[in-house]
Amino acid sequence: MCTEAVPASAAEALEKLQTLVGYLADLDAASMPAEALAACLLRMEQADAVAAVAWARVLAAFDAKNGHQADGQKTLRTWLVHYADLRIMPQLRTLTKSA
Repeated sequence: MCTEAVPASAAEALEKLQTLVGYLADLDAASMPAEALAACLLRMEQADAVAAVAWARVLAAFDAKNGHQADGQKTLRTWLVHYADLRIMPQLRTLTKSA
């Protein structure tokens, strides 16, 4: 039975995520056996895939609401570059062409 509390908001979930990722960043990986490292890498890859889906869903909702305009940006692409400091990857160029 899972005893973890479900976050009450996106902000709470992001705060918890930041804490957990910080723990992994500070992990003494050199002291772990190879099997544990392999398991860690696989689980982190799975988590990264889920995070990418979540990011894309939030981005789509932000775009649909023209959230970039509130910050004075004409397009989603410029908002991503200036506010999220995101370097536009080729895959994102096609997503943000119409934005």
